[in-house]
Amino acid sequence: MDRSLFRLILIVTLLLSMNNGNWGFAEEPEWTEAQKVFQELADSENPYIAKMAQDNLNQLREKLSDAVPPPKQVEIPILTRNNSSIAVPAVLDKHVMGTFLVDTGATYTVITPRIAKKLGIDLSRPKRIIRITTANGTVRAPVVTVPTITIGGLQVSQVDVIVQPLGDDILLAGLLGMNFFKDMEITFKRDKLVLTPSPVKTAQR
Repeated sequence: MDRSLFRLILIVTLLLSMNNGNWGFAEEPEWTEAQKVFQELADSENPYIAKMAQDNLNQLREKLSDAVPPPKQVEIPILTRNNSSIAVPAVLDKHVMGTFLVDTGATYTVITPRIAKKLGIDLSRPKRIIRITTANGTVRAPVVTVPTITIGGLQVSQVDVIVQPLGDDILLAGLLGMNFFKDMEITFKRDKLVLTPSPVKTAQR
C-alpha cells in the first residue's frame, strides 16, 4: 500500500475512533495535527490521496468553525435612557438590530409586534398562546421562537419570546428576560453589563 495512503487512513481512523465517529475533537492538539497531515497529503501526486485528504481537511475546517466557543465573558455598554432602566443593543436572527431592556424579573423575553414583522414572523401561527398581566389587565399573547439573539458577541439560540407592545417608544425593540439569561451570570461594572456564560452551555452556543 502507498505509504501516504496508509498514513491518511491511519490518522482518519484514529481521530474518528477517539471522538465517537465525528469531528468534535476534545483536545486542540488532535485537530491541529490532523490539519497539518491533511494539508500535507492534499499536495500528494496521487490524485486519490489528494482528494481524500482535501475532503477531510474541508470537513474538519467546517466543523471547527462551527465549534468555536463564545467569549468567556462579555461586557456590553449600557445605553443611556431618560429613566433608570437598563438597556442594551441586541441583534435578532443576525440581521435585525434593536434596543432591549434588561429585566431579570421577567420570565420571558419580549419583542414588539414591529420587530416580529421585521423578522418575518407569522403571528397567526404562534408556538402557543399564554396569558400575561399588563398595566391594562390580563391579555392573551403569542409565543414564538427567535432563531438567535446576540448581545456583545454572545449568542443564544432558539429563544422563545412573547410578542407584545411595550409602549410608545419606537426605539424599544423588547426586553430580555430570564429565559435568555438563564445560563449566564449577570453582573454590572460601572456603565457596562457583564455576562459570563455557564461552562455547561458554552459549546452549544
